[in-house]
Amino acid sequence: MKRSMGLSLGALAAASATLVQAQSSDLAIEEVLVTGRAQEFYLQTAPSLGNKFPGDLRDIPQSIQILPQQLIRDQAAVEITDLYRNISSVSQFSYSGVTFRGFRQDEIRYDGLLGDPFSGFSVPLLYDIEQVEVIKGPAGALFGGGEPGGLINYVTKAPTEELSGNAAVAVGNFGLYGVRGDVSGPVKEGGDLLFRLAGAYEDTDTFRINTNKRDVVLAADLEWRPSDDRSLLFRYDYVDQDFQGARLRGVPVDDDGDFLTTRKFNTNEESDFQRLEAHMMTLTYNQRLSNTLSYTLAGRYIASEERQNYHENRGLFVDEAGTTFARREFRDQKRDIDQATALAELVWDTQLGATGHKVLLGAEYYQRSNDDFFLTSSDSRRAAVLPPNFIVPDLNFFNPDYGNSDPSQFDPFVETDREIEFDTWGIYLQDQIQLTDRLLVSLGGRLEGYSEDLDSAQTVLVTGAVNRAVADESDEAFTVRAGVVYDLTDRAAMYANYSTGFNPQGASAQDPEAGGPFDPEEGELFEIGAKVDLFGDAVYLQTAIYQITKTNVLVADPAPDAPTGAVAAVGEARARGFEMDVVGDITDNWTFTLNYAYNDTVILEGSDELTNAVGDEFANAPDHQFGFWTRYDLPGIRSAIAFGGSYVSEQLSLSGQEVQSFSVFDATWITTWDKLQLQLNARNIFDEDYAESGFLSRTGHFPGDPRILRAELIFNF
Repeated sequence: MKRSMGLSLGALAAASATLVQAQSSDLAIEEVLVTGRAQEFYLQTAPSLGNKFPGDLRDIPQSIQILPQQLIRDQAAVEITDLYRNISSVSQFSYSGVTFRGFRQDEIRYDGLLGDPFSGFSVPLLYDIEQVEVIKGPAGALFGGGEPGGLINYVTKAPTEELSGNAAVAVGNFGLYGVRGDVSGPVKEGGDLLFRLAGAYEDTDTFRINTNKRDVVLAADLEWRPSDDRSLLFRYDYVDQDFQGARLRGVPVDDDGDFLTTRKFNTNEESDFQRLEAHMMTLTYNQRLSNTLSYTLAGRYIASEERQNYHENRGLFVDEAGTTFARREFRDQKRDIDQATALAELVWDTQLGATGHKVLLGAEYYQRSNDDFFLTSSDSRRAAVLPPNFIVPDLNFFNPDYGNSDPSQFDPFVETDREIEFDTWGIYLQDQIQLTDRLLVSLGGRLEGYSEDLDSAQTVLVTGAVNRAVADESDEAFTVRAGVVYDLTDRAAMYANYSTGFNPQGASAQDPEAGGPFDPEEGELFEIGAKVDLFGDAVYLQTAIYQITKTNVLVADPAPDAPTGAVAAVGEARARGFEMDVVGDITDNWTFTLNYAYNDTVILEGSDELTNAVGDEFANAPDHQFGFWTRYDLPGIRSAIAFGGSYVSEQLSLSGQEVQSFSVFDATWITTWDKLQLQLNARNIFDEDYAESGFLSRTGHFPGDPRILRAELIFNF
């Protein structure tokens, strides 16, 4: 749009050009570090999804946040959970799942493509991520089915045109140590073939009893850039994660949310584990055919295997002697997951009469196949009816007697063999129309079809009884997106957005005996907001007010004569909220970010039966969230200091227990000597004892990390 707001970083244009190249090179970032130019460290206004969101963030009629590489590095973020403090309306639910504008979900993409190498219970790692893009609201018209809160897009690092790289070593408390390295540049000086090789290894004991976590991440890129109009990128990613003593559940609490024992508590034995190995291959081709026409072709394949052995907490009891025990069942689980996706997009950028048009026509296909095999051994509640060799020993709750449970000494009670195949395709069209210098309208729609097949057999090994479940689901959905951006002044714009989304029902819910088939859940968003440059373009402010309505939510069939397991689509939920995100400079050397969100998510129908809800409220959906981060550069001593914090208000667990509000603060010190950088990070510097979120009463709340200290020495070349 023709406005100075769209060029609000004009005073920093030269530095911004350098930063775009610097995002894939720690060396370039270090050169920026000592200049005292702060704002562009944390302000990124160009999303990577240029076909879907052309231009500047200020021209998009939607709330989008971008967390750039500099913010990730300053906060020493290793997992995506380390960054939630920076995102308004996003908080922890469990594992990689979040509460997003009031609704639980786990919708993500990598470089705009479907497919997640961390599928299951692993949390995405950030070693090879350039920036994180948070797209809020129902995104069906552009991205297909999913929950209505929004989705996260991870942008991976790319090869650079000049040879550069870095190597780093890290140490910290809880036995933390690690190394990482990255080298990138042309295969031959001045050539059109670029490469990038990167890897990271990190090992830590973590604070939970019996746990040790080891991560290995490798990435290899080869990109052909014969001209400015063409590029072909091949990328290979490898993840090997070994989490001893996991899958981690929570720590039991009382109804007021106080931990009943130490936050270190874990029902798992030292021999338990959660292991993930994943291979991901991506191919992307971009070509500009003319000044007005370009296209993108992309594909991805992921093969992953997740294996888990763990002791599940089945609840506490007190024996006749007054000793408290945790009943445990042992679970041996294996998940093999194959994912394949393909995408094609055509972009036409033209002028038709007095109006400008950026037209996007796209199509994509995604397939996911799960092959699961589970073995479960019984807890002691069945001791009276099962032979002893099927029973898992209890655990003393306050004085855990680890080592008394050996899986080789008891047999599985139940065996589950399950196959799931999910397919989806979509065709979408969007037109971003520049009606006047100050008025931009965006219109789009998507037709999507999907199918899911389920074949599951559960065998009770004691009796040989088999429970077989076979189900299939298929349907189509059409979603729309309409928005407008209007410049009130050269530095202030208002926007409005209406969009719809959908979420397919699970195949098991389509069984006619359960009441199916059912239409997909539907989401509808009304949002208005403002995007403003303040104080001579020193501060960027984004605000949003929204209402999301979710319908066709399945609930347990309330009819008195309904069969066991029957469901009905009578559920409806509504989220209303306000968000504010600010990035700016206080002085040339002092920058800050802050965000605030208010959300009120309630159940309008089916309140007693909705999943993830308690009464008429959703679980792990705080009313208030606040986060901030500020950094001050000290050019005279080539250093910087940073400090930040987050606040999350009270929540409810899935069992209705209180999750208490909490505040956590972090700090960073950075010093450079030529090509060498020392970074010291302290997370939860006051060692707050708190729960990030709640789950079931028998498994407890998920405890937040205690004080975590990390030192990293980085060499840039």
